[in-house]
Amino acid sequence: MDSKIDDGGPAHPVFPNTSQSHGAAHLGMSLRDHFAGQAMLAILSTPRKVLSSGADAADIAYEIADAMLKARRPA
Repeated sequence: MDSKIDDGGPAHPVFPNTSQSHGAAHLGMSLRDHFAGQAMLAILSTPRKVLSSGADAADIAYEIADAMLKARRPA
């Protein structure tokens, strides 16, 4: 079984002019990380019960990110 996490690919890829970059692309963060960051903003800005740790908030953010990636997949 493949245990690689689907990261959704690059969130904001940049493909610069090849004459300046020798064809290298800057892929930046993954779409999964971008989604988790956005979820983290919502988690921390919403009044709710206090999370026991930052790790709890991060776990929840990545659960949300994974759900968002799953929802994007074709049925």
